[in-house]
Amino acid sequence: MAKAGDDEAVFLEVRGGQDRLIEPGELIDLTAPGIERFTTAPRPAPEIEIIVNSRPRIVTDRRVTFEQIVQLAFPGPHEPNVVFSMTWSPT
Repeated sequence: MAKAGDDEAVFLEVRGGQDRLIEPGELIDLTAPGIERFTTAPRPAPEIEIIVNSRPRIVTDRRVTFEQIVQLAFPGPHEPNVVFSMTWSPT
């Protein structure tokens, strides 16, 4: 099977249900009865919750810039001499 591009993902088809996203490196048990069918399709946009000024925000991009975080915290234009600081930690 060809490798899916960054904008594509591999899915296990589920009859009568929602197809299941297969993550890179995930192992699939093929011993169950029946025939498994895999497809590639556009990768769904991620929904990542971040906390900005103690408020949860959802971003749908794999990469978020400093400027985007500033706009989530303080929407609109800012004076050129305003300084923002940010603390980041993975969960």
